[in-house]
Amino acid sequence: MDVRRAALNYILKTQWGSPLCVTLTEKQCVDGVWIDSIRSSRNARHFLNVLNNEVYGNSYRRFGKRVRSLLVQETSGSGRHHLHGVFDIPVDRDATQFKLQIEKAWRSSRYGHREIKLEVPTGEQNVSGYLSYIMKDRTKLFGLCDAVDWENSSVLEPC
Repeated sequence: MDVRRAALNYILKTQWGSPLCVTLTEKQCVDGVWIDSIRSSRNARHFLNVLNNEVYGNSYRRFGKRVRSLLVQETSGSGRHHLHGVFDIPVDRDATQFKLQIEKAWRSSRYGHREIKLEVPTGEQNVSGYLSYIMKDRTKLFGLCDAVDWENSSVLEPC
């Protein structure tokens, strides 16, 4: 089995409680500094730090409590960097409140662009379909395994 298929199978086995599918567009240049995969990952880490602090407060810093997430970097045909992801909506939040927290945290990040798509899937089939979509090889600069943001995705268990 090739690495791409193994990674896809591993990610498709992820169990989601209350998933939220997201697309986060990134500014391509800020203050003369162009985005690349390293800056994108750093920007995603800042975004997740802000989001986790907003959702869990001191529990995030003291006990490492985090929103379950999977992030995948992608570049469109025109070269535009963006992130696809799935978040588990915390049990003490409703979808609308959590979406607002994501929007606020994303816009506070350096490369966070205003175009954000947030969608609650209607069933398990839609989650696996979205995961298959974000795991496509076609729009990954360096292949699927390098596109998955392994450091910032909290649903992935270490092997």
